[in-house]
Amino acid sequence: MRTLFFLTLFFTLSAHGGSAEGKVVSIIAHSDGGNGHGVFMFVLDGERSDVPTCSTDAGGKAWAQSLEKESGRAMYSLVLSAQAQNKTIKIIGYGNCDTWGDRE
Repeated sequence: MRTLFFLTLFFTLSAHGGSAEGKVVSIIAHSDGGNGHGVFMFVLDGERSDVPTCSTDAGGKAWAQSLEKESGRAMYSLVLSAQAQNKTIKIIGYGNCDTWGDRE
């Protein structure tokens, strides 16, 4: 049982990239990320961990999310709401910059 827990934990931890917690400093909505759908990008003021080497904008504190799927549009709404209410959010990324070349 202990081995199963360790393997589950290992695969869970290896399945995501960087993480951050902080307040939203800025939000940019872009009409096309080069893939035919919109993208929103935002910057958090908090500390980051496990920053992928491709994430270079804003000292690695910038994030990008596709607006192609409903889940991305829901995240956009949450980020806008957090900024409007001056709330802290926590983000866990995928460890790549597939949505926008210089941010996770």
